[in-house]
Amino acid sequence: WQPIPEYTAEAKIQIEANQSMASLYLESFGYSVGDEIETKISVIRSYPVLRRTAVAMGMMENATTLADTTMIVQGLEASIDVDQEGYANILVISATDTNPIMARNLANRLAEVYKQHDFEQKIKQARDTRKFVETQIFAARDSLAAAEEDAKRYREEHHIISMESQASVVLGQINEAEGNRLQLQNVVSIIDHMLREIENTGELTQETLQGASREQVGDAFALFVQQLNTLNLEREGYLVGYTTEHPSIRQIDARVRQLTGTMEEELKRRRTTLQANLDAIDKKLEELKGEQDYLPTLGLVLNRKDRKILLFT
Repeated sequence: WQPIPEYTAEAKIQIEANQSMASLYLESFGYSVGDEIETKISVIRSYPVLRRTAVAMGMMENATTLADTTMIVQGLEASIDVDQEGYANILVISATDTNPIMARNLANRLAEVYKQHDFEQKIKQARDTRKFVETQIFAARDSLAAAEEDAKRYREEHHIISMESQASVVLGQINEAEGNRLQLQNVVSIIDHMLREIENTGELTQETLQGASREQVGDAFALFVQQLNTLNLEREGYLVGYTTEHPSIRQIDARVRQLTGTMEEELKRRRTTLQANLDAIDKKLEELKGEQDYLPTLGLVLNRKDRKILLFT
C-alpha cells in the first residue's frame, strides 16, 4: 500500500490600494492595509465566493438540496488556503487535490471568481457612495438656505447693517489658536504614550511606531525609526541560522537598546518643545479672550450665524 499523492497549485492576486471615501475614513481610525488584506482573505474563503466557484466548475450539477451544496462548498474550503505573500499586496491561493488538474483548475477558477466578485462589490460601493454624496448635497443646500434665512432675520430684528471687523479677526484668531492647541495636545498625548511604553517594556512596538507620523514625532525620530527597522531586519536574518545567544545577534540587541535610549531622549526633547508651544498658545488665548469680552454681543452672535452659512457653502 502506498499513500495517494496530493498536488498543490497556486494562483496569485494583486491587491490594489483602495482609495475610496470609505477606506480613507476607516484609515483615520487606524484601519490599516493589513486589516484590508485580512478582510479580502476572508471574502475569498467565504461561502458565496466558494459556491460561485463550485458552480463555475460544474460541481453543482448534481446538488439537489442545501445539504448537498453545503457539503460541496465545505469540501472546497478544506482544499484551499489563502495567504499574503510576504509583505507585498499579493494574495496566494493554494489548492490541494489528488488530481493535479483539479488542483490547478480550482486555484485559477477561485481567483477568477473572486476578481469578479470584488469588481461587483466595487461597482456597488461606487453607486452607494454616489447616492450618499447626492443626499448630502441636497441636505447641505437645505441647511445653507435655512442658515442664510436665520442670519438675515437676525440682522433685520436687531437692525444690524454690518459688524465690526475686529470681531471677525479676534474670533478667527481664537478658533485658530484653539485648533492648534488641540493638535498639539494630541501629539503630546501620543508622545507620552510612547514614553510610557519605553519605560514599561524597554521598547516600542511596531504598531506604535507605525501609528506615529513624521509630523508628530519629528524628522530626527523618523530617522531613528528607519535605523531601528534596519537593525530588526538584520536580526531576523541572523535568526534564520543562529540562536539569540549568537554574538552577532547579541551585538544587534545592544545596538537596539542604545538606539531606543536615543529615541527616548529625542521624544523627551520634542515633548519639552511642544509643551513650551502649548504654554505660549494658552497665554495667547487668554489675551484674545480678554479682547473678545469687549466685543458687542450682537456682533458675536451674528458672526456665529455667518460661520454656520460658511459651513454649508
